[in-house]
Amino acid sequence: MIDQLAAVREPDAVRSQAQFLQRWGIDDLVAEGVRVWRENAGAPTLPAMRMRSRVSESEALLDPAGLGAFTVLEWRAG
Repeated sequence: MIDQLAAVREPDAVRSQAQFLQRWGIDDLVAEGVRVWRENAGAPTLPAMRMRSRVSESEALLDPAGLGAFTVLEWRAG
């Protein structure tokens, strides 16, 4: 129902969730997770395991046939 929101004010940007997350740095977060996991894989800690999960979580969030296809509307303040 994006058309109903646009009646109030047009969004400044309309993107897929995948595009939105990539624009705001998900790839860097995933790379950090991979790096931390590699450094700690021999003796994993809970924080390292959380970092490892970034890979599979990002795959789900960016999937163009799944969550990555959600529409994100952006309005800039002011």
